[in-house]
Amino acid sequence: MIEDLYLASCCIALFSSGLIFKRNRSTQNNQRFLHSGFFALLLIPLTGYLGMRYGTLPDFVVKLSQCVILLFCALTFLYYQGKKTSPLQIALHMLPFTLFYFIQLSDVATTSLGLIIIYFVIIFSYLAISVFAFCSATRRQSKREVANIATIVVIVCLAGIVTFGYLNSAAWLISLWHTLNLLICCYITISAFRAVYGDSRSENVERNNIPKAPKELLLDKETANDLSQQLLLLFTANKVYLDNSLCLKKLSLLLNLTTHQTSELLNVHMKTSFYRLLNRYRVLHACELLKSPSNTHTITEIMYNSGFNNKNTFYKEFKQQTGASPSMWIKHHTSAPKAFRRQYS
Repeated sequence: MIEDLYLASCCIALFSSGLIFKRNRSTQNNQRFLHSGFFALLLIPLTGYLGMRYGTLPDFVVKLSQCVILLFCALTFLYYQGKKTSPLQIALHMLPFTLFYFIQLSDVATTSLGLIIIYFVIIFSYLAISVFAFCSATRRQSKREVANIATIVVIVCLAGIVTFGYLNSAAWLISLWHTLNLLICCYITISAFRAVYGDSRSENVERNNIPKAPKELLLDKETANDLSQQLLLLFTANKVYLDNSLCLKKLSLLLNLTTHQTSELLNVHMKTSFYRLLNRYRVLHACELLKSPSNTHTITEIMYNSGFNNKNTFYKEFKQQTGASPSMWIKHHTSAPKAFRRQYS
């Protein structure tokens, strides 16, 4: 029974990991680190199932699953630091995991107290810095993001307790091990569902149900003018439109407004809508990337790098605003970005 439960959970989580990784392939943010962490974390329940199913596993697979929590913590840190990371920095943060893995494969005594202390110091240092970076973020965090970091803390702490129980041959080890594996599968599956279906649903709801401006305006003219400048600054200087998950609620949090106030600001005072403004800047950014002499990206990569998540939406908006498809625009409209910028400035 437990084997079947493991198999079903692992298959669902593996499918969910692939789905979420395909959904968020943008190179403009650090989400790819968290999604790579899902694949790494999934190795723990997978080896658990294979161990129950076949009894013994190759030594290098067992050792890898024992070190993978360190890899997950490093990837979590890279995600929460919120900065653009160079390949060298990524390699440096992968180094502790690589070293401990090869130490595990060698004849060095891996149960030595000193080595175990160093291992857990690195893990919980990564975890503590990630939590600190999350709490120090200037923008207001959503309930989903709070739940995500809380679940990560629980998984890492539970993995530490399992390791402690293994070293001491505790009687409760098996039950806690099963709990950890099932928690990992549930975490990955729920995260994938929210990322893939939650964002699409919220986008459709916001597009079709933008709050109507009340009879009495919430913002006076002077306040609206100031907020309009702040909003345009977020788009021009901070380039918030490159955030693939940007929605009306997120923009409202950045402006310290309610969704009704932000909707009024856009629809009444700025004579536009959230998605019209958002897609306008995203298409302009795509034009800038397409005309760049040093551009080596495909049109699909440029689509994701400009903030779009959906090909149909990208091609529809691009043709609607430029009058041509991206491939045709490259051939015949190389000077269009300047005119395009003048049109919407």
